[in-house]
Amino acid sequence: LDEAASHPDFAYKPETGEERYHSFAGVPIIRRERAVGVLAVQHSEQRKYQDVEIEALQTVAMVLSELIANAGLIDTAGTGNNRPQSTAAVRLPGQKLVEGMGSGYAVFHQPRIIVEHTVAEDTDAERHRVYAAFDKMREQIDRMTREAEFGVGGEHEEVLQTYKMFAYDEGWARRINEAIDSGLTAEAAIERVQQRTRQRMRQIDDPLLADRMHDLEDLANRLLRIVSGQMGTAAQMGLRQDTILIARNL
Repeated sequence: LDEAASHPDFAYKPETGEERYHSFAGVPIIRRERAVGVLAVQHSEQRKYQDVEIEALQTVAMVLSELIANAGLIDTAGTGNNRPQSTAAVRLPGQKLVEGMGSGYAVFHQPRIIVEHTVAEDTDAERHRVYAAFDKMREQIDRMTREAEFGVGGEHEEVLQTYKMFAYDEGWARRINEAIDSGLTAEAAIERVQQRTRQRMRQIDDPLLADRMHDLEDLANRLLRIVSGQMGTAAQMGLRQDTILIARNL
């Protein structure tokens, strides 16, 4: 915020000893997909925070999440494994592929990858892991393009071409390597760049561009699975006959 006081939720609390400030920037400290804190900076003079500054804050917040967790400073009461499993009904809006109604066990097609370690011990080793993952991902995309059995023409060809374009995008690979150079592991670097992509997605109004950004999000998930070694899907792990398969995106 260039001018924090202009935000409708701004409230100055002099009794807390808080100093007056104009500009404010805050990023969440995330651990296991849960906000465990906020990293905030303030300036007494009005200024606009640059994208590179926000990205630096997000990188610091990612590293802090691991340090805080390792120090045992996260309050786990009522969260995570200590939280009773909810048995209440949950409604998931989405696109159905088959008309009608069904009953069964809901399973995510690809469980979300949780980045456990964010601080790299050897940046060169992490960089080589990313290079190897990119090579494997590009091989997969090339094979998908060659072996596509959807007929000639159609939207699937546009999607595969977009995948191939992103897979060979040197800018994307460079941003991930820059994140590794800042001290992050390969997984954390991919997630870090992916967070930036999500921010841009929220600012896009054009549906065509939004679809392309979703393609990049999907490709980043693929890269993250390769580098983490968690390539298994629900189908590969075995499904019950009465399984209802849920995918976050298609």
